[in-house]
Formats: sequence, C-alpha cells, structure tokens
Amino acid sequence: MTSSFPPGVSRPIVVAGADLATLDALRTPVARLGELRFVPDDRRAFDLCTAKPRPRLAIVDASRRGLRSLQLVARLKRDPRTQSIPLVLVMAQARPAAVVAGINAGARAILRKPLREADVNDALRRALGARRSDASMAL
Repeated sequence: MTSSFPPGVSRPIVVAGADLATLDALRTPVARLGELRFVPDDRRAFDLCTAKPRPRLAIVDASRRGLRSLQLVARLKRDPRTQSIPLVLVMAQARPAAVVAGINAGARAILRKPLREADVNDALRRALGARRSDASMAL
C-alpha cells in the first residue's frame, strides 16, 4: 500500500468517527502530540492505520457506532501491521460492561463524554505510555 503521508511528516494521530464536539475537545491535546487526521468511517480508519508511517495513536469514537467501533478496535489489534498502535476509545455512556468490552477489544484507555481536556490529556498519556491493556486504565 502506498503511504498517504508526505515524506517528512510525523506520525499522525488518527481520530475515527468522531462528531464535531468530540473533534473540538480533542484538537488541542492532540495537537501537542502530532497532526490530527480525522476519518469518518471504519474502512478509512483501517486504511489510514495500515498506511506507512503508522499512526502514533488512534482514537475511536464509539458513542454513535457502538459495536462497530469495538469491531474496528479488535480488528486493529488482530492485524500484525496495526497491533502496536495504541488505541483510545471514546464512549458516551461508559457502563462497566462497555468499558470491559472496550478494554478486551484492545483499547488502552476509555474516555467518557462529555470530554474534558484534563481527562483527554490523561488518557493520551496513559495510552502512549502503556505497555499492555489494563481495565484499570478506564477513566
């Protein structure tokens, strides 16, 4: 697959399926880490994550797409090309069972809506610093 990133561009942060309010809440914290690359659907998110250079991090918004978002997270974790990309899952209603399902799918951190900048910063730090998925990382 041909890279979708021009030479010299740092590894982006992919944000999949987020609404405008979520994008606004992510924009400043993500800008500190790299370029935010928004994709509206799972197919494009997967394609962007398999392109070289691989993203530094992927944030998947499950608040509107639920199970499909968990399937994207699980697919990214199964694929040898993308399994090392840290994943953050955004949820509107993070009930305990949903949080566990997100962690089991491969998310390193869970963010609950409405997003607060301090929570986003904490989740990004934990996702990038974590070496394994751990349910205790849920916010």
